Parts: sequence; C-alpha cells; structure tokens
Amino acid sequence: MGIALTLCTYLIMLVFLGVSGSRFLTLWKASIAMRTAMPKKPPDPLVVLKGIGDIILLTRLMEANDLLWLAEWTFHFSFVVVVIRHLRYILNPVPDWVWYFQTPGLIAGYILPVSLLCILAIKLRGKEYLPSYNLFLLVLLFLIGISGLLLKTVFHSDVVAVKNFMLGIFTFSPRDQQLSLLFAVHYLLVLVLFASLPSHIFTAPFVIMEARIRDEGLEAVVHEKR
Repeated sequence: MGIALTLCTYLIMLVFLGVSGSRFLTLWKASIAMRTAMPKKPPDPLVVLKGIGDIILLTRLMEANDLLWLAEWTFHFSFVVVVIRHLRYILNPVPDWVWYFQTPGLIAGYILPVSLLCILAIKLRGKEYLPSYNLFLLVLLFLIGISGLLLKTVFHSDVVAVKNFMLGIFTFSPRDQQLSLLFAVHYLLVLVLFASLPSHIFTAPFVIMEARIRDEGLEAVVHEKR
C-alpha cells in the first residue's frame, strides 16, 4: 500500500508543480506589463502594509461580510496550525518549535471542521452564490479534518509506520509500510485536495498584493489628472 500511495503522490505533485509554474509565469508577465503602464516609482510602504493586511487578515472580506470573515479567518488560521503540527512526520530530527505546536495543533484540529461548517452555514443562510466546486472543497476539507481526528482519537494509526512512509516520500526512497485503511483514506483525500486545488490559490498572495498596488496606483493617477 505504501508504494502505491507514494507513486500517486509523485504523480500528483508533478502535475501540481507544472500547473503552478505555468500560473506563476503568467502572473510574472502580467505584473511586468502592468508596472510598465503604471507610474515608475517604488510602491509606497503604506500600500505594501495594506497589501500584507489583505493577505493575512483578509481585510477585504471583513469589509464585505464580517461574520464570514471570522469563520474564514478561523479556518485559515487553524489549517496553518494543523499543517505545522504535521511537520513532525516529515522532519527528522523534529525541531523544538514543531513540538511546541503539537497541543495547539490538536486543538486547531477540532476547530477546523467546525469553522468549515460555519462557513457553509453562513453562505447558505445568506443565500450567497455557492458554486458546486466551492461546496466540493468545503466537504473535502471537512472529511480530511474528521478522518484526521478519528485517526488521533479512535482508530489510532502506527505513528512510526506513518513517519517512515512520509520520510520515504520526501527522501525519494519509497517504503512499503503497512498502513491502516483509515490512514490511506485520509491521505488519499489530501491528495485529492492537492489535485483539485486551482493553482491561483497558491499565487493568491501575489495577486492580492498586485491588486492593492494597482488600486493605489490608479487612485494616484486619477488624483493627478484632477
């Protein structure tokens, strides 16, 4: 089972890197074209700070819907903490700062599916447009969170086997570990998530920063013409 999951991982990662690389190249070209049309001056530090706020604090979403912003920010924060907690499976030796995230990561693991349910409830209650693709991602993330919690609390997986399996992937030395069925399902769901994510999610910070710089630049141009 371990070898099969490893081969699936390599295949999906190759496709993902290819699509993401193409997306970054397109954004880079668009950024160059945009900056040649804008006033040739370095971005204002205040504008950069606003862009960072848009990325980290989701300020634009806050202005549109504060309740949805709270649920979305809670999800993103808990997701990051959970990912950091999982670094213990791919790092050897495990740094002390990763061990510090084990308890917060476990707590975040409970918060994550709740925040996803809140996002879904807010969107449905507000009768906002919810594309089927977004609904699919919400359900997929929820299943990943629930299966992860079950592995931690009820159907305990062999931690040593899981770590050997993950290290085998990242060191390009696949190991045919005996893994539980639930772990295989959980891991496959994660692979489906990677395969399903649009590449613009990973380039979103650059897009948001460019959008903030563009908006501020256009305002400056309009102000000068007045």
